[in-house]
Amino acid sequence: MEGFSGGAEWDQSHEVKSQVEEQKAVYNVQCWGCTQWLVLPSYAPNFKCGWCGALTIYKAPQPARSRWSMWLLTFRDRAFVTIVLAIIASIVCGGVWAAFPVLFPTISLGLVFHSLVTVILLFNTVFNFALSSHVQAGPVGKISWGEIGFVPKGGLEGHTFCDYCQSPKPASAHHCRKCATCVMDMDHHCPFIGNCVGANNHRYFILFLLYTVISCLYVFVMGLYTGLQVWPSVISINYSLKRVPRQIPMGLALGSHILAALIDSPLLLSSRALALIYLVVASIAISTAVGLLLYQQVNLLYSGETFIDSLSTYTKSKDREGWDNLRRVFGNRHPFWWLLPIFRTYSDSSLKKIHVR
Repeated sequence: MEGFSGGAEWDQSHEVKSQVEEQKAVYNVQCWGCTQWLVLPSYAPNFKCGWCGALTIYKAPQPARSRWSMWLLTFRDRAFVTIVLAIIASIVCGGVWAAFPVLFPTISLGLVFHSLVTVILLFNTVFNFALSSHVQAGPVGKISWGEIGFVPKGGLEGHTFCDYCQSPKPASAHHCRKCATCVMDMDHHCPFIGNCVGANNHRYFILFLLYTVISCLYVFVMGLYTGLQVWPSVISINYSLKRVPRQIPMGLALGSHILAALIDSPLLLSSRALALIYLVVASIAISTAVGLLLYQQVNLLYSGETFIDSLSTYTKSKDREGWDNLRRVFGNRHPFWWLLPIFRTYSDSSLKKIHVR
């Protein structure tokens, strides 16, 4: 019994000694940024280099997208872009054809004024749509990495390694698997422009939303006013509603009177009438949907966040909230100049195109 007890004590002491040795053991790891060997007191999948500041974060490998999947995403984006262009063309052409001959049967000052307004709204909408769609959303410049002799102290502060691009990625950049590239200040990937929304084209995307809302409201007002000229019997609805019994709901009475006035009109099934109905319905629907998206984008931008940041569980500090965030995207000029069609791209002089590996 005594021998057995002594053997048990030896095993216990040996186990304690092994645990102490494991705690004293160190792990040698290599930093991907400067290739310097680091000594960690214990194993850690995530660590930061004390020289260059590069972050090594372990992430489970994700399967690469197949060619078939990438082709479907590309086809989807191009289909959405084509639909957007078709809607713009149908609203502009339909509005000019359906409203202008009714409101301006002859050449007048009103015709010149509204033609000028139409051209300005159309140009700004298409201009910002084209730039937000075709400008690189936010390319990340190659910086010096891969050898300690070429990486200054703190030169990769906060950078992580992108397994897809095989290059450093700043803290404010995200990798878009649809575009197969890293994007600075990436907000989201928008299929309606077939591109990501990032530091380079965020300004154009917001202006595209703004001019879309303004244009649709203008089309709605013009289409509604033209409809009252085409169906003059609709104007007299206000007088006929006064004779409606109080037992009948006002909404039901108004809907029935408008329907009756439209049916009595000989232009109900005419092409111009159908075009006006399409313009009114489409413009109010698009302005409502795009207006909500515009409010979200401006609110996030004012708060110093992107849509991807808002999905994170990490609560960001609100110290950056204010007009400075808007000026960071639109420039330091007067807000009036923000609305003008000016081509300006993001640039970061700290990103040097040097790659040593």
